[in-house]
Amino acid sequence: LEKKMGDVKEAYRTFNMGVGMVVVVSQSEAEKIIHIAGKHEINAMQIGKAVKGKDVVLEKGGKKLSLL
Repeated sequence: LEKKMGDVKEAYRTFNMGVGMVVVVSQSEAEKIIHIAGKHEINAMQIGKAVKGKDVVLEKGGKKLSLL
């Protein structure tokens, strides 16, 4: 899709680029939640973090993309 569209920023605004269920917890609780999910055969991982600011930034492979 990225190769065909070219503009990844527009793809994230247009399509549901979701990852499924998201649970927001404090950094100190993240590993515990991931461990509990694993006990129930649920593939869980940390996918981001909330930081102070006014922008939405996607990061992948050392590259950053601002959505604003």
